[in-house]
Amino acid sequence: MTAPNFFLFSALKVLGVFSVLMFIVAYAVWVERKVSASIQDRRGPNRVGTFGLLQPLADMIKTFLKEDFTPAHVRKTYFWGMSVVPIFLIVGNLNLSAVVHYQSGGLFHWLIFKQPIAFGIFVAAMFAETNRLPFDLPESEQELAGGYNVEYSSMKFALFFLGEYAAMTTASALLVTLFLGGWSLPFAGLDQPAINNIPMGLLHIGIFLTKMLIVEFMIIWVRWMWPRFRYDQLMDLGWRRFIPLALANIVVTALVILTITK
Repeated sequence: MTAPNFFLFSALKVLGVFSVLMFIVAYAVWVERKVSASIQDRRGPNRVGTFGLLQPLADMIKTFLKEDFTPAHVRKTYFWGMSVVPIFLIVGNLNLSAVVHYQSGGLFHWLIFKQPIAFGIFVAAMFAETNRLPFDLPESEQELAGGYNVEYSSMKFALFFLGEYAAMTTASALLVTLFLGGWSLPFAGLDQPAINNIPMGLLHIGIFLTKMLIVEFMIIWVRWMWPRFRYDQLMDLGWRRFIPLALANIVVTALVILTITK
């Protein structure tokens, strides 16, 4: 492939991934509002489009039209994980495609079964890193204001908001890739690569997206069902529990692999 074609193909891939990500982000917000409404016995978005499906479009337009507010007294220039190491030890490769291929031997080849401790640590870290309940501490330290919601408006606020959901989608995709078999399913030959088989390739994409959306739905569900941790509880969980546990898991995994390969 020539250099111009390579760059064009790479740009198209980036554009494709970005488009899919933004579409998922927009409707993850819609799903979140519907799920929270159902749990709280209310309707949620239901005015713009059938079942409120055009609400993300309305939100986008509204965000662009809102006033871009900056506090007068600020300087405007200034105003503008270890858990997966055992996975790569087992697979013997840092390539994510290799991680998926390793899990293609059947359901119990999925790394969630071989590394449940790493999976649990990754899930907790995913919630904390994406600032989602029960670890949404940056937005609600004092339980009175929404942190950046007070100081940012218009598209600045929207970018924070979109960033949270984009991070949530990316973390869900990583979880599926590392622990849940990626694009594979352990039956009907769906754990084999789709080489020169476009229908099979599209099916693999559908499988991956379905798994990812299930994980993302789980994240949304947790937000409306679990209480919030205090800041000191999160620090204690991370520094005094998860770091020693993750280090111990790395050492034990390395010793087991070393013993087996001798």
